[in-house]
Amino acid sequence: MLQIELTRGYDYAAFREDLKQLYDAAGSKGQPTVFLFTDTQIVVEEFLEDINNILNSGEVPNLFESDELEKCLAQVRPACKEAGLNEQVLPLLQNILEQSRMVCIHVMFRIETKCIRFSSEE
Repeated sequence: MLQIELTRGYDYAAFREDLKQLYDAAGSKGQPTVFLFTDTQIVVEEFLEDINNILNSGEVPNLFESDELEKCLAQVRPACKEAGLNEQVLPLLQNILEQSRMVCIHVMFRIETKCIRFSSEE
């Protein structure tokens, strides 16, 4: 399970580094991973945009630099080759994302309901 640890100065760059760890565990290593995120951890609105992208498409645009992406691809090439999958960059990347999205990444978002006012009146 991965849960971000808020510290003084935790910002969007640190959040994206945590997401890279999530994708490394799920995509490159094939480990089923739960990403636990709570409403109190939303310190920057962009966090929600990235969570939305994970939930909708399984990927966070521009998360990895090209050298980081190549490192990830190098880790999964042998397994793809063994499985008879295409080793070209785009199909390989799509395979990693599909594996991560369908099998390995589970997102849990916890909201504190005591802070939300529910009313039957409109």
